[in-house]
Amino acid sequence: GVSAEFRITWRGIVRRISGVTFDGRFAGTFTPGQAEAGTYGFGAYHPAAAVNSALQGTFSIEGFAAAPNVVYVSGFTGIVVPSSLPLLKNLGDTTISGIAGFVSGNDADLRVRIDVPGSLAAQQGLPLNITLQADVGWRGYVQVRFTCSTPGSTADLLLNVNTQ
Repeated sequence: GVSAEFRITWRGIVRRISGVTFDGRFAGTFTPGQAEAGTYGFGAYHPAAAVNSALQGTFSIEGFAAAPNVVYVSGFTGIVVPSSLPLLKNLGDTTISGIAGFVSGNDADLRVRIDVPGSLAAQQGLPLNITLQADVGWRGYVQVRFTCSTPGSTADLLLNVNTQ
């Protein structure tokens, strides 16, 4: 194999990754940042080639996040989490669809209802409507994992609940 440099571009940021070519094919490992999604450009070049060399292709990564990803909730039973928090945000350049929310850490003394948008347009953020019903004095954590139609794309939200 011959040494090569792989360049991945995303929203004006250029990452350089060292790699090797094999019979005209190249191999390298790219790991996007945790809050990255969108359209990326790529190319394989001789390490001495100019940084602004032409791209050889593009690919897209879908992703979304809950912001903030930890919400502290304290109040009386029948708590409604303020609609301004949390926000489910599409981090990418394409519409995400098939969104669903799954609750773990739930028990018989706590009931959670989450109204989840079915889709999010590119860069769109929408508030989540969350209602918690718990017995007086219930304290604990509830994890909500959001998924979409793209395999492997998830967003997590942790609710720290304290009822009075």
